[in-house]
Amino acid sequence: MKYKKKWLSILFLATMMVLNTGCDSLEVKMKRWGEQHDVAKLERMLSNKRINIRLYAISLLAQTRHPGALRPLIDCLQDNNGEIRRYAAQGLGWLGSSGVVDKPTVTQLANILRNPNYVSRHDIIFALGRSGLPNAIVPLEEMLHDKDVVIRKSAVDALECLVRERKYPCSQIGPVEYSVITNLLETVTVP
Repeated sequence: MKYKKKWLSILFLATMMVLNTGCDSLEVKMKRWGEQHDVAKLERMLSNKRINIRLYAISLLAQTRHPGALRPLIDCLQDNNGEIRRYAAQGLGWLGSSGVVDKPTVTQLANILRNPNYVSRHDIIFALGRSGLPNAIVPLEEMLHDKDVVIRKSAVDALECLVRERKYPCSQIGPVEYSVITNLLETVTVP
Protein backbone atom coordinates (compact mmCIF):
# COMPACT_ATOMS: atom_id res chain seq x y z
CA MET A 1 0.00 0.00 0.00
CA LYS A 2 2.82 2.39 0.88
CA TYR A 3 4.45 1.61 -2.49
CA LYS A 4 1.18 2.40 -4.31
CA LYS A 5 0.84 5.82 -2.61
CA LYS A 6 4.42 6.67 -3.49
CA TRP A 7 3.84 5.64 -7.10
CA LEU A 8 0.66 7.76 -7.30
CA SER A 9 2.44 10.80 -5.89
CA ILE A 10 5.27 10.35 -8.42
CA LEU A 11 2.71 10.03 -11.22
CA PHE A 12 0.92 13.15 -9.97
CA LEU A 13 4.18 15.13 -9.87
CA ALA A 14 5.15 13.93 -13.35
CA THR A 15 1.75 14.95 -14.69
CA MET A 16 2.03 18.38 -13.11
CA MET A 17 5.50 18.84 -14.59
CA VAL A 18 4.20 18.00 -18.07
CA LEU A 19 1.26 20.38 -17.68
CA ASN A 20 3.46 23.16 -16.33
CA THR A 21 6.02 22.65 -19.07
CA GLY A 22 3.33 23.19 -21.70
CA CYS A 23 2.20 26.37 -19.99
CA ASP A 24 5.72 27.63 -19.44
CA SER A 25 6.68 27.00 -23.03
CA LEU A 26 3.68 29.04 -24.19
CA GLU A 27 4.67 31.88 -21.86
CA VAL A 28 8.26 31.67 -23.07
CA LYS A 29 7.05 31.81 -26.68
CA MET A 30 4.85 34.78 -25.85
CA LYS A 31 7.76 36.59 -24.22
CA ARG A 32 9.83 35.98 -27.35
CA TRP A 33 6.99 37.33 -29.52
CA GLY A 34 6.91 40.45 -27.35
CA GLU A 35 10.66 40.93 -27.71
CA GLN A 36 10.31 40.53 -31.49
CA HIS A 37 7.35 42.96 -31.55
CA ASP A 38 5.21 40.23 -33.14
CA VAL A 39 1.91 41.95 -32.42
CA ALA A 40 -0.13 39.57 -34.60
CA LYS A 41 0.85 36.48 -32.58
CA LEU A 42 0.26 38.26 -29.27
CA GLU A 43 -3.11 39.47 -30.55
CA ARG A 44 -4.14 35.86 -31.22
CA MET A 45 -3.40 35.05 -27.57
CA LEU A 46 -6.06 37.59 -26.53
CA SER A 47 -8.73 35.08 -27.53
CA ASN A 48 -7.25 32.33 -25.32
CA LYS A 49 -9.69 30.87 -22.79
CA ARG A 50 -7.21 31.18 -19.92
CA ILE A 51 -7.40 34.58 -18.29
CA ASN A 52 -3.75 34.60 -17.19
CA ILE A 53 -2.59 34.04 -20.78
CA ARG A 54 -4.79 36.92 -21.98
CA LEU A 55 -3.47 39.23 -19.24
CA TYR A 56 0.11 38.28 -20.09
CA ALA A 57 -0.55 38.98 -23.79
CA ILE A 58 -1.92 42.43 -22.90
CA SER A 59 1.13 43.16 -20.79
CA LEU A 60 3.49 42.10 -23.57
CA LEU A 61 1.56 44.11 -26.17
CA ALA A 62 2.02 47.22 -24.04
CA GLN A 63 5.71 46.49 -23.62
CA THR A 64 6.25 46.28 -27.39
CA ARG A 65 5.62 50.04 -27.69
CA HIS A 66 4.46 49.23 -31.22
CA PRO A 67 1.66 51.21 -32.94
CA GLY A 68 0.06 47.92 -34.00
CA ALA A 69 -0.70 47.17 -30.34
CA LEU A 70 -3.21 50.04 -30.10
CA ARG A 71 -6.17 48.37 -31.83
CA PRO A 72 -6.04 45.07 -29.88
CA LEU A 73 -5.74 46.93 -26.58
CA ILE A 74 -8.65 49.22 -27.44
CA ASP A 75 -10.71 46.16 -28.39
CA CYS A 76 -9.91 44.68 -24.97
CA LEU A 77 -11.52 47.73 -23.34
CA GLN A 78 -14.87 46.30 -24.47
CA ASP A 79 -14.22 42.87 -22.92
CA ASN A 80 -16.73 41.42 -20.44
CA ASN A 81 -13.98 40.74 -17.90
CA GLY A 82 -13.15 43.76 -15.74
CA GLU A 83 -9.58 42.60 -15.19
CA ILE A 84 -8.98 42.46 -18.95
CA ARG A 85 -10.39 45.99 -19.34
CA ARG A 86 -8.20 47.26 -16.50
CA TYR A 87 -5.00 45.73 -17.91
CA ALA A 88 -5.83 47.05 -21.39
CA ALA A 89 -6.35 50.60 -20.10
CA GLN A 90 -3.09 50.44 -18.15
CA GLY A 91 -1.34 49.07 -21.24
CA LEU A 92 -2.63 52.01 -23.26
CA GLY A 93 -1.25 54.30 -20.60
CA TRP A 94 2.20 52.78 -20.96
CA LEU A 95 1.95 53.02 -24.73
CA GLY A 96 0.99 56.67 -24.33
CA SER A 97 4.20 57.49 -22.52
CA SER A 98 6.14 56.18 -25.52
CA GLY A 99 4.34 58.41 -28.04
CA VAL A 100 2.39 55.58 -29.68
CA VAL A 101 -1.08 56.78 -28.65
CA ASP A 102 -2.61 59.07 -31.26
CA LYS A 103 -5.45 61.61 -31.21
CA PRO A 104 -8.15 59.18 -32.41
CA THR A 105 -7.19 56.80 -29.60
CA VAL A 106 -7.54 59.59 -27.04
CA THR A 107 -10.99 60.36 -28.50
CA GLN A 108 -11.99 56.69 -28.14
CA LEU A 109 -10.73 56.63 -24.56
CA ALA A 110 -12.70 59.78 -23.78
CA ASN A 111 -15.86 58.12 -25.11
CA ILE A 112 -15.26 55.01 -23.00
CA LEU A 113 -15.02 57.16 -19.86
CA ARG A 114 -18.81 57.06 -19.75
CA ASN A 115 -18.52 53.42 -18.61
CA PRO A 116 -19.97 53.19 -15.09
CA ASN A 117 -17.31 50.60 -14.11
CA TYR A 118 -15.12 52.47 -11.62
CA VAL A 119 -11.91 50.49 -12.22
CA SER A 120 -12.07 50.98 -15.97
CA ARG A 121 -12.73 54.71 -15.62
CA HIS A 122 -9.83 55.15 -13.23
CA ASP A 123 -7.44 53.31 -15.55
CA ILE A 124 -8.67 55.13 -18.65
CA ILE A 125 -8.03 58.41 -16.87
CA PHE A 126 -4.51 57.12 -16.17
CA ALA A 127 -4.08 56.32 -19.87
CA LEU A 128 -5.25 59.80 -20.87
CA GLY A 129 -2.77 61.34 -18.46
CA ARG A 130 0.08 59.35 -19.97
CA SER A 131 -0.92 60.17 -23.56
CA GLY A 132 0.96 63.48 -23.76
CA LEU A 133 -1.70 64.81 -26.15
CA PRO A 134 -3.59 68.12 -25.83
CA ASN A 135 -6.98 66.58 -26.68
CA ALA A 136 -6.80 64.63 -23.39
CA ILE A 137 -7.26 67.87 -21.44
CA VAL A 138 -11.01 68.32 -22.11
CA PRO A 139 -12.13 64.83 -21.03
CA LEU A 140 -9.92 65.06 -17.95
CA GLU A 141 -11.40 68.46 -17.14
CA GLU A 142 -14.88 66.89 -17.36
CA MET A 143 -13.80 64.23 -14.86
CA LEU A 144 -12.85 66.99 -12.40
CA HIS A 145 -16.61 67.49 -11.94
CA ASP A 146 -17.49 63.81 -11.48
CA LYS A 147 -19.58 62.87 -8.46
CA ASP A 148 -17.01 60.27 -7.36
CA VAL A 149 -14.17 61.86 -5.40
CA VAL A 150 -11.73 59.10 -6.39
CA ILE A 151 -12.39 59.80 -10.08
CA ARG A 152 -11.85 63.52 -9.48
CA LYS A 153 -8.56 62.77 -7.71
CA SER A 154 -7.51 60.50 -10.59
CA ALA A 155 -8.26 63.33 -13.04
CA VAL A 156 -6.08 65.73 -11.03
CA ASP A 157 -3.27 63.15 -11.02
CA ALA A 158 -3.67 62.64 -14.78
CA LEU A 159 -3.50 66.37 -15.49
CA GLU A 160 -0.38 66.61 -13.34
CA CYS A 161 1.02 63.68 -15.32
CA LEU A 162 0.38 65.55 -18.58
CA VAL A 163 2.42 68.43 -17.19
CA ARG A 164 5.25 66.10 -16.07
CA GLU A 165 5.26 64.27 -19.42
CA ARG A 166 6.12 67.53 -21.23
CA LYS A 167 9.80 66.78 -20.80
CA TYR A 168 9.55 63.78 -23.15
CA PRO A 169 9.96 64.38 -26.88
CA CYS A 170 6.72 62.52 -27.69
CA SER A 171 4.64 64.97 -25.64
CA GLN A 172 2.61 67.49 -27.61
CA ILE A 173 1.71 69.64 -24.61
CA GLY A 174 2.90 73.13 -25.51
CA PRO A 175 3.03 76.34 -23.49
CA VAL A 176 -0.66 77.14 -24.10
CA GLU A 177 -1.82 73.70 -22.97
CA TYR A 178 0.56 73.88 -20.03
CA SER A 179 -0.99 77.14 -18.82
CA VAL A 180 -4.52 75.72 -19.28
CA ILE A 181 -3.64 72.68 -17.17
CA THR A 182 -1.93 74.69 -14.44
CA ASN A 183 -4.93 77.05 -14.25
CA LEU A 184 -7.26 74.06 -13.95
CA LEU A 185 -5.14 72.55 -11.21
CA GLU A 186 -5.11 75.83 -9.28
CA THR A 187 -8.90 76.10 -9.29
CA VAL A 188 -9.77 72.53 -8.31
CA THR A 189 -9.94 71.28 -4.76
CA VAL A 190 -10.17 67.58 -4.05
CA PRO A 191 -10.55 66.39 -0.45
